Amino acid sequence: MADGPNWGVLVAQNRAKGLGVPWSDEELKAIYELKIPLEYVRVGCLTLLQFETAKTEVNQEVKAGREKPLRYMKKDELLLKVKSLGLTASEETTRPELILLIEEKLKK
Repeated sequence: MADGPNWGVLVAQNRAKGLGVPWSDEELKAIYELKIPLEYVRVGCLTLLQFETAKTEVNQEVKAGREKPLRYMKKDELLLKVKSLGLTASEETTRPELILLIEEKLKK
């Protein structure tokens, strides 16, 4: 029997920030009290002002006909992007790995 938490499950359930990385108290407050979406908390939006600023930037990108920045995409959006680029990834692939796959493909 393995010791410690199953980080893969915790991340998949959004109960941890990343593999081996728990949410900090500040991040938990942003998620549960301020109701800031996880994708924004993961990139450092811990206050409503930071969230609103980031959300405005994302909306401007989308309105300008550009795609939402990868770091703000949900995992299911990233998986769709991976597939649209002709790459293969599974549900078990983490967000950072998906972003890296996409960035590497777009560099070519």
